[in-house]
Amino acid sequence: MKSKIQRHNKKGFLALEFTIKLVITALCIVILVYVGARLFSFFSDQNDLKKAEGHLNEINIILEGLQKTGEGEKNYFLYSPNEWFLVGWPSDNGKVFYGSGSSPSGGAIPFSATNEIPKLCKASGWEQCFCICKFSAQSSYAGSFDVLTDCNVLGVCKQVDSKIKLIVNQDSSDERLYIPIDKQISENKDLKISLKDNILKITSNK
Repeated sequence: MKSKIQRHNKKGFLALEFTIKLVITALCIVILVYVGARLFSFFSDQNDLKKAEGHLNEINIILEGLQKTGEGEKNYFLYSPNEWFLVGWPSDNGKVFYGSGSSPSGGAIPFSATNEIPKLCKASGWEQCFCICKFSAQSSYAGSFDVLTDCNVLGVCKQVDSKIKLIVNQDSSDERLYIPIDKQISENKDLKISLKDNILKITSNK
């Protein structure tokens, strides 16, 4: 009887030990997958940041050229990085607005003017700048956008002369909004960069 109990206890202990090892193994796999995903995301972000910086430098060269001539127009194909956006600051974006242009209750959300600019621009003492920034996961999937916070998290910026009014928008209106790069890519559209009467416009070319 005693030996049966001992065997039973031994089997129970072995089963418990196996279960603990299984749980530990599963936790290790989860941790490794998480760390791997974080590393992949980090290196992907750094690669996209370099691409964004390269495009920003090219666009800045065009802007400087237009400023020297006083007016003109140039096209530029902004083909990467995906899920990023081009924006000018200060902006007419409300701090948070809905991509559909309407509130959850169905009413339109008016854009409210703001003099806020990203920390990178503010720290450099710039009054005006334009940036390429990454949409956050919330911005990409929740349908709402906080473009200022997104630019503060991950983005690159260049100064724009404060004597010139900068307008970045998908259309030719005078609202200072933003241009999603993934839309430029999917629709195979150039950026139209134009300067006239001290108004510098970056729009999506039709």
